[in-house]
This record gives sequence, C-alpha cells and structure tokens, in this order.
Amino acid sequence: MLPLCIARPNRSWRYASIATISSVLGGFAGYAIGALAFTTVGSNIVAYYGSTEEFNNLTTQFNSAGMEWILLATITPLPYKLVTVTSGVSGMSLYVFLAASLLGRFVGYFSLAAICWRFGEQAKAVMASSAIRSVALAILILVGYFLIFDNT
Repeated sequence: MLPLCIARPNRSWRYASIATISSVLGGFAGYAIGALAFTTVGSNIVAYYGSTEEFNNLTTQFNSAGMEWILLATITPLPYKLVTVTSGVSGMSLYVFLAASLLGRFVGYFSLAAICWRFGEQAKAVMASSAIRSVALAILILVGYFLIFDNT
C-alpha cells in the first residue's frame, strides 16, 4: 500500500480502505483455517498426547487477552496471520475478533495513509525518521509490558 500512497497521495484514503477491508476478510480466512484444522486434525493430536487440559488452559488465557493480541498483531510486525489462525483454534468470539481486527487494521493503514496524504513524496523520509521509530519502539515496549506483567 505504501508505494501506491506515495505515488498518488490523493488516493491514500481509498488504498487504506481497500487494505483494511481486504486484510480483515483475510483474517476471517485465517480464523476459519484455524477453527477447521483444529476440529479435524488438531484436537486429535492434543488428545493423543494427553494435553487436553493444558490446551484448554492455554486457549482460555489467549481468549482472555485475545483482543490485545489482535490489536498488537495489527499494528506491529507480529504476524497477523499467526494470530488469526490462533484465534480460530482457540474459538475466540467472532465479534471480538472482528472488532479488534477492524480497529487495529484501520489504525495501522489509515495512519500510513494520513502520513502519505499530508507529506506526499516526503512521506518516505518522514516514516524513516528516528522520531517515528522511537515512538513505535516505546509503544511496543509499553504494550509488551502490559501483556507480560499486568495480571489484573
């Protein structure tokens, strides 16, 4: 999306809309793959190894922080595909999945679109600046801290 937005900044909002919708639709495909693969194959593997209780505990923990995981994956380099498949495997609520995916992808893509729309050709330099990288790193550290250490 970024090269398109830089080439035609006046179309940045359209590109961000298409990217957001397409990504969330792809997320539903990942969710379905996780849900179907687990139902047909994965549950048998978990049962074979006698890990049903541990797996149930893991899915409960993932679902309790699932929205945070999806938001993190939609705005960071963490693979969104991995989280979508995991969401399907864990049986996360589709409503939570949809809300988090839409919100996170919207923020990510429309932030890039806004920078391209505002700065045009200079957007590449703006995004490469150390200030933006520093802010992104600080956000990642903050989110990571709350995911790891916040048990409330």
